[in-house]
Amino acid sequence: MTTNSITLAIAITGAVTGILGLIFNFLSTWRTFDRDRVKLKVVPKWAIFSHPVLGSQDTLCVEVTNLGFIPVTLSRVVFPIDGSNEELHFTPHPMSQEKLPKRLEPRESVTVYTEPDLVTSAPFGRVSSARAWTACGRKIDGTSPALKTVAARLRKGLPA
Repeated sequence: MTTNSITLAIAITGAVTGILGLIFNFLSTWRTFDRDRVKLKVVPKWAIFSHPVLGSQDTLCVEVTNLGFIPVTLSRVVFPIDGSNEELHFTPHPMSQEKLPKRLEPRESVTVYTEPDLVTSAPFGRVSSARAWTACGRKIDGTSPALKTVAARLRKGLPA
């Protein structure tokens, strides 16, 4: 090998390693910024409460999961009414033990159950998502086929 070919090989190796280092540095910076964000998953679900004395009740619940790496305080869970700035607030189910506000550690979830008569109320027909509010004022919306089905049945005048 001549000195020119050795110099060329070293230059190409240096350029490739420099470009790879730059790409990995950008990825590491993006990941650092992304870890410090509030990330919640909000999923409305259909639930059945079973009690030995009271029997069973069909009700709607909202599961909120903290997908981020920082703790988040969940302050309230509501149903926004479509076409307006109003929200449908509800009293949590009396048999449920969850009280808000609640601190969610990373990868932790909480389920807030609604009263059974909420899904038969008139404003619930105009709901298409559930909304979770954090103590810092962030709002995260989520929907599911269960919620869409219940709201569509109410809009058609059918029982939930």
